[in-house]
Amino acid sequence: MLADEESTARLGVALGHPLVTATQIGYGVDDAPLFHGHITVRTDVLTLRISRGGEPRPAE
Repeated sequence: MLADEESTARLGVALGHPLVTATQIGYGVDDAPLFHGHITVRTDVLTLRISRGGEPRPAE
């Protein structure tokens, strides 16, 4: 995504700066949701790597 007015204030970047945004939901037994997280990061100061384990399942 590109930085909007809220992102510029929170992350200290210029309007339109490229950012990475991700949402994650973790599920437990019987597909019960256990957690939800959302992050937005500056690509110029952070390298993001996401590794997951377990059996992949198709998107619903």
